[in-house]
Amino acid sequence: MTASQDVAAALDDPAVATYDHETVLDLMSGAVYACMTPGLGNIYDAAATDVPTLWLPPVNDTHPRQVGLLRDHGCCDAHLDWAHIGHPVDYDAPIPDILAAVTRVVRQVSKRRCARDLLTARLRALADGLGPAPGRARKLTDRFGQDGTRHAATALLGCAGGGQSGRSPSPT
Repeated sequence: MTASQDVAAALDDPAVATYDHETVLDLMSGAVYACMTPGLGNIYDAAATDVPTLWLPPVNDTHPRQVGLLRDHGCCDAHLDWAHIGHPVDYDAPIPDILAAVTRVVRQVSKRRCARDLLTARLRALADGLGPAPGRARKLTDRFGQDGTRHAATALLGCAGGGQSGRSPSPT
């Protein structure tokens, strides 16, 4: 398993390590599935590697919106929210309140064996539902292709009133 340095240190498990990004992508490419927080970098990695992904409960204010967009556009294989284990978070609250609520939930779940067991059971059930089919986040690379930043920038310009939505930008 690969994790951030902080998570790897907290787990204190020799099977958990931190790797450089290229190695992580290589490991993901051969994985049956991945479990990750729905951060933008992880979303890009899931799309690039074609791996079915279980999106973990949000740990910041952007994650619920990002997993919602993935779900709404058919790019989500599976996701788990704190509410699914009885600990809802109001993601419409001010950012400091969201972060405080997530911190509180993580502490509660980590201290209560029954909450940890429920979290584990829900994660296991969702992961068991991920099969050999390519990950749904792959649709992002199908839409944005290899030059995704250019296409994304064009779409953003169109939404912002630049009038170029749907057209490729002229070479500069």
